[in-house]
Amino acid sequence: MTSHFQHIMPLEIPPENSKLQFKKKLYQANLAVYFETLAMNKATVFEYAEAIPIVAKLTEKKADLKSKFLMSLGNTSTAQSQEQINTENLGMTFLFDFKLGQVTDVIDCRVLSSAAENTPLDLSEIDKSLLKECIQTQLATFITLELAPTFLPFLDTALDLGEMGQAIKKKPRDGSMLPYSLSNASALRMEIVQDGVTYFVNDMYCVNPACDCLSVTCVVLKIDPQSQKEVLVSGFRFSLQNQKWSPLKDVNLKSNPAEWIKKFRQNCPIFFDDLLMARYDFARRG
Repeated sequence: MTSHFQHIMPLEIPPENSKLQFKKKLYQANLAVYFETLAMNKATVFEYAEAIPIVAKLTEKKADLKSKFLMSLGNTSTAQSQEQINTENLGMTFLFDFKLGQVTDVIDCRVLSSAAENTPLDLSEIDKSLLKECIQTQLATFITLELAPTFLPFLDTALDLGEMGQAIKKKPRDGSMLPYSLSNASALRMEIVQDGVTYFVNDMYCVNPACDCLSVTCVVLKIDPQSQKEVLVSGFRFSLQNQKWSPLKDVNLKSNPAEWIKKFRQNCPIFFDDLLMARYDFARRG
């Protein structure tokens, strides 16, 4: 492991569901999970799910309809323009218990300036409790839903998501392969950046209940910078029975799968093998 490892997983919550009202101010919240530990195993992820660090940028929303109209006409006064520039942006880090769906602590909060400087806010216990309550009542439901595809496979017992469970895409039962990352867009994405190009894994699982296969099929893709289309780079299969890797026989590529496996293992916050095994079990549940 390395103490300098960092991985950010954005939470893709729609703007209309990521508004936070705190002390009579309305903010737009951008949230992300912050991983600073490399290659967590299943037991570690299970514990991590009880205190997930989430970083947030809160942008104060001040512009009303009249101000936007004046600005669109180019008649906004200097004072009005300055008021828009001086909207207060806050940065904070809080801990979230995925198993309970609760905000457990606000561990940092600060005012962010345009000069990339920040001023820590010394929140009173009353203000901290109020902020926790605001996040809990206004954002916790959507945070839980976004975290589910990444952390739910590691829970030994089922988590009652209530009506939110309906939003997680249903798993096909026609014997087809389930691309986990594609069917669960907010799941932790296994990716690396090399020479300015992003490579990622599309992991696929057989969800036919009558099939007893014990393997995961993975293909490595990259985004072509010109066409912006996905390009196949490599492919391999992971056997859960003997925990060994093998190249896909039907993928005629000169790329060495072993090299890609090594790279993704070195850059995934959750141990690559454990992640695939947990997703396999989850894909075949129910």
